[in-house]
Amino acid sequence: MAATEGVAPAGAKRREPNHGLRIFLIWLPVALAADLIIWFVWGPHMPPGDLSSSASSQQFDINVMAVMAAPVMAFVLIYIGYALVVWRHREGDDEDGPPIHGNTRVSATWIASALSRPARS
Repeated sequence: MAATEGVAPAGAKRREPNHGLRIFLIWLPVALAADLIIWFVWGPHMPPGDLSSSASSQQFDINVMAVMAAPVMAFVLIYIGYALVVWRHREGDDEDGPPIHGNTRVSATWIASALSRPARS
């Protein structure tokens, strides 16, 4: 009995992991670390410096924009890396994915727009 515990029957499908949660749990500490590094390490050395009041306010504005942009850039890079690792083609797996049935109106619009384009020569 103990040898067969936890083994799925031959016909049973594996449950797909929650990829969104996985990506979020990877992204959150990376985004937080990037923001802290930008604000405390890179921020004080950001141009145009703080020799005047206007340069100081510009430096603050650039720091704020960098802190807001870092999580977005981190998400894009983490998503690309995750997709490359998790959804890659595996050797010997030549099976098609499940058929996807969509919105007929969208499909018809897509086909009509493709047919209405001039042919390339």
